[in-house]
Amino acid sequence: MAAALLIGAFVVHGMIPGPLMFEQNAQFIYAIYGSLIIANLFLLGVGRLGLRLFCKVVQIPSVILYPIIIFTCVMGAYLAQYAVFDVTLMLCFSLLAYFMRKFDYSFICLIIGFILAPAGNHRLGTGSIHVPDAAGGGRPDAHDLFHHRKVGAGCGHEKVAPPEKLFPD
Repeated sequence: MAAALLIGAFVVHGMIPGPLMFEQNAQFIYAIYGSLIIANLFLLGVGRLGLRLFCKVVQIPSVILYPIIIFTCVMGAYLAQYAVFDVTLMLCFSLLAYFMRKFDYSFICLIIGFILAPAGNHRLGTGSIHVPDAAGGGRPDAHDLFHHRKVGAGCGHEKVAPPEKLFPD
């Protein structure tokens, strides 16, 4: 799942994942490797020095620990831009995360969707400009694009009906 997230981030930044990525973007790839090495060394030091403290934090009762965590999250969201909207947004996403965990949904898919949605929206708009409408010319509307084209119908109705009903022979 983490590899899919990383590939999605590469695509958003205009890199094409594959064997040529190391030749075309060598400086960026080496910067990533260097930062990962430095981060791992830093985490090794923090882990070694803070091991006893972390063991004591785990022993704190959840009745005391949960309010501290919630207070820290609310203050962090508010102090970012001094807006109550940010706190409300944080609370909405925390409820979303709670229900996603309760119903066993993948968090990684949500994150990938947030990362790739703007690029997909841009490419869908660009693609719809280049597709002629059913009459043979001009820019198609959304109904024409999703209901009269096989690929668009497959994208829009993949959860509604099986493929044999969408594309009869």
